Amino acid sequence: MMTAAHQRLNASAEKLSKTKSFIGNSTLLEDEAARLAALYRCQILDTPPEPEFDEIVRLTALICGVPIASISFIDLDRQWFKACFGWQIDALSRDLALCGRALQQKDVFVVTDASTDSQFATHPWVCSQPYIRFHASVPLIVAEGRAIGSLCAIDRTARELDLQQIEALQSLGRQVVKLLEQRSDRLSSTSTVNRQHPSNKRFFTRMAVGLGLASATLLGVGAVSHHTLTSLGRNNDKQIQHYRVLEDLKDIHASMQKATIAKHRYIATGQPSYLEPYYDAARDIQTKVIHLQQETNNNPHQQRRLSTLQPLIEQKITEIERATFLRKTKGATAASQTTLLEKSKYLTDKIEAIVQDMESTEYALLQKQSQAEFTRTRQTMFAFAAAICLNMLLLTGVYGFTDREMRERQQMTEAIAQERDFSESILNTAGVLVVVLDPQGKILRCNRTCEEMTARTATEVKGKFFWELFSLPGEAELPKTHWENLLANQSASQYEGYCLNRDGNTRRIAWTNTILRDRQGLVEYAIACGIDVTAHSTAEESLRHSEQHLRNIINSLFSFVAVLSADGTLIEANQALLDAADLQPKDVLGKSLIQTYWWSYSPTVQAELRSAIDRVSQGEKVRYEGEAKVGDDRFITIDFAFTPMYDASGKISYIIASGTDVTERKQAEAERVQANEQLSNWVNELKQRNHEITYLSYTVDVLQACLTLEEACTTLAQLVQSLFPQASGGIFLNRNTKSLLEPVATWGVPLLANQQAFNPDDCWALRLGKPHWVDDADDGLLCKHVHHSLPAESLCVPLMAHRETFGVLYLGSLEKGVLSPAKRQLAIGVAEHIAPTLANLKLRETLKNQSIRDSLTGLFNRRYMEEALEREMLRCDRKQQPLSIIMLDVDYFKRINDTLGHDAGDAVLRELGRCLQSYVRGSDIACRYGGEEFILILPEASLGVTQLRAEQIRAAVKQLHVESFGQPVGAITLSLGVASFPKHGLEGEAILKAADTALYRAKQEGRDRAIVA
Repeated sequence: MMTAAHQRLNASAEKLSKTKSFIGNSTLLEDEAARLAALYRCQILDTPPEPEFDEIVRLTALICGVPIASISFIDLDRQWFKACFGWQIDALSRDLALCGRALQQKDVFVVTDASTDSQFATHPWVCSQPYIRFHASVPLIVAEGRAIGSLCAIDRTARELDLQQIEALQSLGRQVVKLLEQRSDRLSSTSTVNRQHPSNKRFFTRMAVGLGLASATLLGVGAVSHHTLTSLGRNNDKQIQHYRVLEDLKDIHASMQKATIAKHRYIATGQPSYLEPYYDAARDIQTKVIHLQQETNNNPHQQRRLSTLQPLIEQKITEIERATFLRKTKGATAASQTTLLEKSKYLTDKIEAIVQDMESTEYALLQKQSQAEFTRTRQTMFAFAAAICLNMLLLTGVYGFTDREMRERQQMTEAIAQERDFSESILNTAGVLVVVLDPQGKILRCNRTCEEMTARTATEVKGKFFWELFSLPGEAELPKTHWENLLANQSASQYEGYCLNRDGNTRRIAWTNTILRDRQGLVEYAIACGIDVTAHSTAEESLRHSEQHLRNIINSLFSFVAVLSADGTLIEANQALLDAADLQPKDVLGKSLIQTYWWSYSPTVQAELRSAIDRVSQGEKVRYEGEAKVGDDRFITIDFAFTPMYDASGKISYIIASGTDVTERKQAEAERVQANEQLSNWVNELKQRNHEITYLSYTVDVLQACLTLEEACTTLAQLVQSLFPQASGGIFLNRNTKSLLEPVATWGVPLLANQQAFNPDDCWALRLGKPHWVDDADDGLLCKHVHHSLPAESLCVPLMAHRETFGVLYLGSLEKGVLSPAKRQLAIGVAEHIAPTLANLKLRETLKNQSIRDSLTGLFNRRYMEEALEREMLRCDRKQQPLSIIMLDVDYFKRINDTLGHDAGDAVLRELGRCLQSYVRGSDIACRYGGEEFILILPEASLGVTQLRAEQIRAAVKQLHVESFGQPVGAITLSLGVASFPKHGLEGEAILKAADTALYRAKQEGRDRAIVA
């Protein structure tokens, strides 16, 4: 079959290349070759009759009420008929094909009267037998989008199809296409049977491959899981080892503390029972150190730290044993002196630092291994999930192959059942009464609509005469007469009659009767199609009543309604419109709307209304709002909507004007606009407040991020000025003294933003303890720190924190209204938010100075000196520069204390601190080392320069005149020792020791001198 189809297609292609046109009404489409290919694919040409197609043409004639119906296909040079009803024909020349034009359409092609159609009036079948007048065709469009034929309904009288008949014809056309597709599938399945065995073999091969891949995937997942579990076991062992090391380090630290505590208790009490905890702790330390060596055997870094820690522990134990020995031999005083040595503290700090470093290292390694374990576990889970998904995909593919095989077999079975039920479904779902009669008028079959109306099944009514069932009792003569006329005239007949439905109600039915003939031309069936027009006739009567009812409703409306002609003449006006100006219908009807009383008062208004009516006359819907006169000096505003109304030909027949009195609405709209403006102002104010609150929060965050009070004050001016851009002001704080408030941040006009310190009593806000507002410089109570003649308004807000007032926020403006109530409230909020932050910064600086400064001299203390010395040595070493220190001691200081008292000694130390601060550079560091000893650190200073500086300081101190309670202390001399890095050592301790040695030599050589180490 396929070979024959290809041969026919090739032959058609050759003909197409030679033939350029056809004679007659049909012409070849531009894609004729593709259309013919689609036709030949269906393998329908020259096939014997099939019941499915015959049933469709019979149903087509029944639904459309025509005597002739056919299914035909357009070949290259002929029209071939697959199924016919009402006539007998196999094929005819394509030149005579009536459905040629239908192939060029996408929808139903209808010719209501072929005798008046210019293209069909001269056709032989129109001018002679069979005298065709009506022709309706629906193209048969297959999957390729090509029209290969048509389903036709033909009648010998002119007629039209209603909407339901057209929709049914389209549905039947789609059913023909579906039959063609299924028929083609059945034919192609025949050749598929011959290839069934290889297809089954491929099917089972695919299933085997899919199941094999799924099994391989599961094996891979098992291998990955085994590897992951092994790795997790090893990581777990390492983590346990790290936890053991941490426990050992904590035990060593605890044992050291126990040993130290036991030592102090023994030295204090001398009881031997306190030595037992010490010996236990010492043994524990030795055991833990050995255990640590074993646990950290594979960690070189920890081994190095442990090798450093072990000698320190031994030194510390030796120091403890020495103290206990001194306690036994020389008493508690000698033993206590050993505990006060700097070396003991140094050993303890060093041991703690190394233990903490080792703990940090172990924690870092433990965290790194935990992260690696988490990453490996997550990767394994991802791999496992991917494998499961892949396995599911493979199994889904196997299932898909099986399901497709089953569905292909099931589709064939369903298609056959669907074709069987289709014809009956269309008949039963039709919304009209369909009755099939034999030539005697007896009922053979009826659709479901008839069964529902008569409350009888098709079996019960079969064999009964049509006029007995579908007429009122005693009125059977009318349908019987029409039946006899139908048989006599052999053409369709139409009439209206009455019958009873299942509820006993009388229904009016419009019947159309059609005869269906067999191939010999004899009457085989008669089709009676009835439509229930009871509602339609009732609707006509209701329409007349509703028209009057609508008129009454329009007159009862409070809205204005008018009916105009197309040129604007007033045809009708409701009572509300007439009563508005106390008019009668005779006063306005028949006049142009613009000439009526309502709008005749103004030519301008008349021109606007005329323009609106002209636009409506062009088919546009128009809204018009204008003032109408309703009395002497009385006007109302009417909102009119003009709507054009069309007749059956599409022309404007009249205009509906509906309007409403919007006078009160216009007034309400004006009030609403005013309210909206007020609401908009409130919204803008809320937005501004929200912005200010957000920026204030940002300001507090910035201040909290500042490290010093100076930094906060520098930043504060810019931040606060952004909140008050049109005002000037400043922030004043009590920083170093209780007597004055100093400006730390000012902005705006300099004369308004006072930049001088002032007494707290000069500000009324500080004296009152609450904000002080002045909006009149002449009458208001201005603060003394404000220039009295300048600000139009000013505000002072105290800064309070921890129940203490330590500053004030001042704002001023040269113009009134800048500091609105909202701005004043914002200023109070700013003060409340920044005050705690500034107080905390001030307190932080105070605490920091107390931690690194000596309270008596104001110099740095020994702790800061040690940190600074180490830092500066590293910096100088990095820059390849020297660093020198001067260690100095006040000569005969003990004599001053013993002779003049400690107050005199404190006075000497204070004056010496001031002197040293005046003789050091900004990069130098002056420290009080202890007692009367001081140290100067001079970064990047050579030994010679430092020696010269030492001599200058010694000479300057000799010139000091110190008094204590009015009594002169006398001349003060210094002994100084000078040492330099790296000449005298590479460690800070070595440099200090060298300077101390030089100082000792200066003391031995007679004091009042500077000696270089």
